[in-house]
Amino acid sequence: MNLDFDVKVHETLQLALCHLFFNITGIVIWYPIPVLRRVPIRLAKFLGNTTADYRWFAVSYLILLYFIVPLAVFGLSLAGWYVLLAVLLPIVVLILIIIVINVLQSRRPSWLPAVLRTWEWLPLPLRSLKPYDDIITVCCKRKHCNRCCGRDDDDLIIDLDTSPPINGHCNKDHKSLSTDGEQVQALDENKESESRM
Repeated sequence: MNLDFDVKVHETLQLALCHLFFNITGIVIWYPIPVLRRVPIRLAKFLGNTTADYRWFAVSYLILLYFIVPLAVFGLSLAGWYVLLAVLLPIVVLILIIIVINVLQSRRPSWLPAVLRTWEWLPLPLRSLKPYDDIITVCCKRKHCNRCCGRDDDDLIIDLDTSPPINGHCNKDHKSLSTDGEQVQALDENKESESRM
């Protein structure tokens, strides 16, 4: 019984030390050099701004980073270290090249060839989340419009270029909006006439 307790204490202490050294390593990497201190803050701002623009991004990011990537790395590691290295090394190199090009685009665009000064040459799905946003939110727009506007599925035409519903109503029902998005000024004439009756 005492041996079992010692094993549990040893495992618990080992896990606590791993956590402690993980945090200390993070501090040693990011804190001493002032330029590196900005990296986690900029990444957090980027993720926050992207999530503000695309609500589904946070969930997708968590699923990708904490489930899919670890499972892929684990599966590749079961195949052998050479398989893991052969798959992950090109991905890491590609990510580093993209980071370097992004930094050069913002700070020294003249150092880059003309084609690499912007990402406009890439297809839209490779440089923007907008096409994915249109696909993911189209079902939500459709359900919302059916519910709030009393439309049948047959009467609804899905328009991928419309913006999401504002203040609980479809955009097509609005006459005017304030420029800063404070409040809806008026609903369409059908809604007004229904409320008078």
